[in-house]
Amino acid sequence: MNGLAVLLSVRNIHIFQGDRLVSSVKLACGQQASVALDYRQTVLTALQDAENALVSYHADQARMQSALDLVALRRLAAAGKSIRTSCYRSSTCSGRRRR
Repeated sequence: MNGLAVLLSVRNIHIFQGDRLVSSVKLACGQQASVALDYRQTVLTALQDAENALVSYHADQARMQSALDLVALRRLAAAGKSIRTSCYRSSTCSGRRRR
């Protein structure tokens, strides 16, 4: 009888702890899902930050190229003005004399 009582008591312990074990597994699954969602959100935020940085970089590059183009055009314009001024002062342009 003593062996039967021990067997029954062990069986009862597992039955009563079974609900706790099931609850623990459900809790762990819920926590895992929450962590997975947090990770997904972190990755999406990082991708958005990287995309924003690339867009900003390309916009900066376009502004820089526009500024360089403007400087080049102004230098060409200044050089052309300089040539016209020297032609006017010397009274010759393209081999013709000024009248």
